[in-house]
Amino acid sequence: MSEAILFGIPEPRKKYLLAGATVGKNETEEVIRDAMHRLCFVLAASRRDYSAIPCFLLYHGDIAGSVLQNDQTVERGTGIAITIDDLADIGADYYALGHIHKPQKVGNLNAYYAGSIYPKNFGETHKAGFNIVTLEKAGSYGWDTDVERVDFPHPQNLKIEEWYPDLNLADDVTGKRVWYEITCKKEDRALINIDRILAELLDEGAVPGSRVTLHDIPVETVRAVEITAVKTPTEKFKVWAENSNIDTPASVIGKIKILENEIELSTVKCTGEWELVSIRLRGATGIKCGIKQDEIAINFDKYAPSLIALSGANGKGKTTLIENCHPHP
Repeated sequence: MSEAILFGIPEPRKKYLLAGATVGKNETEEVIRDAMHRLCFVLAASRRDYSAIPCFLLYHGDIAGSVLQNDQTVERGTGIAITIDDLADIGADYYALGHIHKPQKVGNLNAYYAGSIYPKNFGETHKAGFNIVTLEKAGSYGWDTDVERVDFPHPQNLKIEEWYPDLNLADDVTGKRVWYEITCKKEDRALINIDRILAELLDEGAVPGSRVTLHDIPVETVRAVEITAVKTPTEKFKVWAENSNIDTPASVIGKIKILENEIELSTVKCTGEWELVSIRLRGATGIKCGIKQDEIAINFDKYAPSLIALSGANGKGKTTLIENCHPHP
């Protein structure tokens, strides 16, 4: 083989494909797909002018039906993805594809995404490599295409996600760069020796660069929602204990009920209108765990009559504060 025809289709860009066109937002993608269809039609005509020699096509972009790294399929008729039918009309003997990092063959054509040379992050868990393509003459016209996959020597990424305490490390980690993420409650962090677990990973064959991390379950946020749904102090304590994996002896529940009855008998009944002047909140779990303070005090007289906004991340005590803005004896 001394001659070949080589076609190249760069990544579709709106500023080129829509040059001179006046379309609305909803029509933009359809116009782009139509432009790509016409481009493939032109290339198909050129291919027929040189049908006696092999043809390679290089394309950088999405193809309908291909699969992204997150396992989502590129849908036909959406975005600016070219279709496999448009590629087939060109009649190339091999299609070298780029843009999608996951290695794969697309459709029934000799169309391959070789994949990224090196993983961009731990979301890319494929084995990186490249394709060696060999073409041999098949009769008077046409070419037989052979594709051989060759792996790169650098390690493959592997992410393992497990929940404490159910840790088993059943995956084969030999020769792989491993991210072992353990989901646990905040109070269990001290029980997990990540250095020891990392050493075990390396002993099992994981390569340097592997890591072990802890991911906290947002227990306080869960508790806040569930505790709000119940009414009495006894019920609230039971929700807290269940979420915290704490055993509650009957004697403790009995003492809480006694306190609950005393509160009910001594509570001052509010009638008419009342104005919140200040609040001092001590011993609240949401405040202690959220902003690491045993007590907070707010004097609302310092603020001009208006709306007051509370801002902050989840679990920082906003709900706890609002729930305690009511009169007590």
